[in-house]
Amino acid sequence: MSTAPLVELLEVVVERNGFRILDLERLVIPVGQNVVLFGPNGSGKSTLLKLLMKFFYPSSVENRAGTIKILGQETWNVWELRTRLGFVSSEIDHHFTTGRSGRLAPLDAVLTGFESSELELDTSAITPERIEIAIRWLEFFEIDVRCTKRVGWLSTGERRRVM
Repeated sequence: MSTAPLVELLEVVVERNGFRILDLERLVIPVGQNVVLFGPNGSGKSTLLKLLMKFFYPSSVENRAGTIKILGQETWNVWELRTRLGFVSSEIDHHFTTGRSGRLAPLDAVLTGFESSELELDTSAITPERIEIAIRWLEFFEIDVRCTKRVGWLSTGERRRVM
């Protein structure tokens, strides 16, 4: 078992349109640690999460781009990484309320997370083990696993727990 931290960022800066929107000297989050990000609008919370999910990349400042390691690795296949990390945002919520994903039942929506697809369920990727894991998480978040109501019709809180 690896002892590498879940996340390790060193000297990471993100600039957009000439504005510095994130500047981290050092951030280390051990595996298994619970972390809460809070702060005012524009403080960099979403930017940090988008860095971790590889939606954003650090800016090169003074010929350095900083270092981002996730589970001890600097280089990732983006799709593999996104299947290993969970990320719930207002953008993903929008997909589940207006897109094809909103037609899924909660169990099917959770199963799409194994492939990080946010789209129709790939039935060839469903295994008994994945179903068991999805059911455990639905039960953990107090969502009825027998619910057939479309995710797009759930309350905001229920949708977020499904996601």
